Amino acid sequence: MEWALVDGAKQLANMPGLNGICPGCGGEVQAVAVTSELVVPHWRHVVADCDPWSEPESEWHRGWKARFPTEWQEVTMGPHRADVKGPDGVLEIQRSNISINEIREREQFYGRMTWLLCGHDFWKNLEWRGTRGGEYSFRWKHARKTWLAAQKPLLIDTPWGLLRVKSINASQWTFVNGIFIHPSQLMKFLDRSEAVETDEAWGITDACSAAFRGELIRCAAQLVEVRDWFREAQQKREWSTTELFAQGLIPSPLPRWLVVMGAREWLVSVPIQEAIDAISEWSERRKGIDAFLAEEEIRQAEERQLHRDQSDREEWQRLEQERRAQLALQEASRISRKRFEHEQARQAEERRRAERAERAKARAAELLEQAAPLALEWRRGDLIEQFLSYRGAPVGGFGRLETRFIESCLESFAAAKARGKGFAESAAPQPPT
Repeated sequence: MEWALVDGAKQLANMPGLNGICPGCGGEVQAVAVTSELVVPHWRHVVADCDPWSEPESEWHRGWKARFPTEWQEVTMGPHRADVKGPDGVLEIQRSNISINEIREREQFYGRMTWLLCGHDFWKNLEWRGTRGGEYSFRWKHARKTWLAAQKPLLIDTPWGLLRVKSINASQWTFVNGIFIHPSQLMKFLDRSEAVETDEAWGITDACSAAFRGELIRCAAQLVEVRDWFREAQQKREWSTTELFAQGLIPSPLPRWLVVMGAREWLVSVPIQEAIDAISEWSERRKGIDAFLAEEEIRQAEERQLHRDQSDREEWQRLEQERRAQLALQEASRISRKRFEHEQARQAEERRRAERAERAKARAAELLEQAAPLALEWRRGDLIEQFLSYRGAPVGGFGRLETRFIESCLESFAAAKARGKGFAESAAPQPPT
């Protein structure tokens, strides 16, 4: 507790051992001296603190309360003390973690209130992702997810100023989106009449923060542009960082914001002057790299043209070889075709000759068959004359004898004659009766 009543007036615990009265419960309190960096001068109840929500306060906590009028600080409301209470609202300043139930209890008890968190403690866990329409987006690593349950307005005190949270989205990552506000807006929330003016030093600090944020946005835009240009050029133009190292156009190793982490994330972790120097340095480097790449592009274009010319010559030679081969094939095909046609004609002629021979043979057989009876008759006359030469007297019924029988008789006569026997003694066959 920072304030107590001494002789009926509110007083700070600036005199160790001094006794006072708690404005809330009327109990005795005693001033405690500074014992460490975490324990600042405060009033401690002699028996027990009457406020169950009471907790040790840091210098940051005290500093924020000191920005408001004394009568607004540590205002007793029933069994609790509000950190800051104006005519129209309560500001609950919270640095340590509290449970979801405590958040809900305090919001229900105070009614119209707003929370103020110490973003300096987890500023390194807030990665700046970008800005759109004045709204800033941060990725909150290792987020204090109990604050997802908060239903009242949430403010975060950061090195960049006072961030009013508009939304907290928790899925795979936790993202905080909000806008930076002027202290007068917080004063207006606590006192709608605006009877109390904002401390001039506070306003100057906020103005400096606003200018700082504007410079950061400008730097981030330029660094992101350089990073995107660098990566796109590396992908599209197919050059390696080794070439640029060799030419002295880029440092080794490359800056973290260029290859390891985002430009915005890097900006949060370094002084603004370092970012400005990086922009100036890389603007010059970009000119050198662009000039080098332009020369490389011309050289590569010339190489590509030479390669195309060589490819064209090789293609022409290939086509010429194909044309000649096609002509040779056509000539061979023509010769083969003539030979084939000649062979076909020869075979056709042989078939025609064979057919004519077959027809002549058939005709001859036909004529022979037709001439056989005539030849037989001519032969019959000769046979009868020969028969009569062997045998003077005609045989009865000789005209009825078959020609073949006559031939058989003549053969028998000839055989008998050859054996030396007389015709009368021959065993001539007897004609049929």
